[in-house]
Amino acid sequence: MQQDLLCALGLQEYGFIDCDLSELFGSLQEDTPIEIARKQVREALVYEIAKAVDKNKATTGLKLEGLLTKHGEIAKGAQQIINLREVEMKQVQIGVQGNEVDLRELWLTAYGYEILTALGMGLTTNLEGLGRIRTALGELRFDLETGETSVSGVKMRKSLKKAIWWIVRNRGRPWSEIQDLKN
Repeated sequence: MQQDLLCALGLQEYGFIDCDLSELFGSLQEDTPIEIARKQVREALVYEIAKAVDKNKATTGLKLEGLLTKHGEIAKGAQQIINLREVEMKQVQIGVQGNEVDLRELWLTAYGYEILTALGMGLTTNLEGLGRIRTALGELRFDLETGETSVSGVKMRKSLKKAIWWIVRNRGRPWSEIQDLKN
């Protein structure tokens, strides 16, 4: 739900930050102008991003390039964010069982999220899809480790992982279909 609110405020470029903004959202008065709400949430996000970087937490979905010129705090931590993202890619391993490739852990990494989104991938793919992913990651000079089971490359709460996977699973589906799944 937090991610939905960020999207509604036009703040999706801040990504999936592993923090709880419910207190902030709850403190906003109903008649708060949208620009003021957006500013308050943006300030909280920048603070939480800086905190996450200091704790070596994931910055999945964060559009780093676009935010560097807007926020000095993010610009200061840019190299550390890039380093963290590289470590994620070195640590992540995706599970391959026969022709089925489990992409869930790759979706949680910043670079994996961008590549998989660009390729239109879901939570799983086949060996042909794996080849496409490896080619794309190779262009960024990353090798993708595979094994019988997946190994996480990120530090994030289980609830955020589930939220990202839910978004991936339901991407492109009409809202009516998603609502029908709840019943």
